[in-house]
Amino acid sequence: MCAARRQSVDVQQSVASGIDVTARGLGASASALDAELAWTNAKDSASDAEGELRSALALPPGTQLELVAPDPRREVLSSLDTYVARAVSASPDVAAARAAVEQARQASALARADYIPDVGVGVTYTMLDGVSFLPRQAVGLSIQGSWTVLDWGKRGSVSRERAAQANAAAIGLALARDRVSVEVERAYRGVVRAERGAEVARAALDARRAAVKITRDRGARGLASETELASVEAELAQAEAQTLAAELQIRLARAELTRAGGGFVDR
Repeated sequence: MCAARRQSVDVQQSVASGIDVTARGLGASASALDAELAWTNAKDSASDAEGELRSALALPPGTQLELVAPDPRREVLSSLDTYVARAVSASPDVAAARAAVEQARQASALARADYIPDVGVGVTYTMLDGVSFLPRQAVGLSIQGSWTVLDWGKRGSVSRERAAQANAAAIGLALARDRVSVEVERAYRGVVRAERGAEVARAALDARRAAVKITRDRGARGLASETELASVEAELAQAEAQTLAAELQIRLARAELTRAGGGFVDR
């Protein structure tokens, strides 16, 4: 907005000097008005956001809030395998699928146990009194067994059904692990992109700061106009806003990675 105003002032000064810049003057005035409207809309949006923040924090109306830019995050990102392993171990879906696999394996083992013959061994101890020609103490050993030879395929059907359930449970466990891995990998790539974007934003900010310094030096020697200085200062402010947005994106991406990774946080 300042740049547009200074451009309008330069045009008005040129008109006052007798230079015919009617088209430029109209364009500069329109740009200045448009910049003022955008500035007013931005102030209104900021006021609305500040009011919502006060309401969320249960602060009385009219409380002045001072926003401070957070320090850039500089934690070293752990390896992808670390996040995947932690997420798999902490995922409730994977735990449920693992329990289903164990249950299916036990059911399959019980179905195969029906083929094992039932064998029983018994020992008896008898004491006789009153019969002279028989020993007074006797010990007996008995062995009993049963085995189903023909059941019209019932055991085989049950065993195959339990085996199919075990295979399905194993597939479900693999799918649950894959879903967790895909989610963590997506979040991990988001963090990497956000950090690279922040690097680009910081490099652009350094370039804008250098441009402002050069323009100020040129203006001190009378080689740059106020409009040029206002323009590079506006570009610097935009670069600062983009850098803050990039830092915020890193925080959001890391929060998503923390959620997907089962609460694992880099230290």
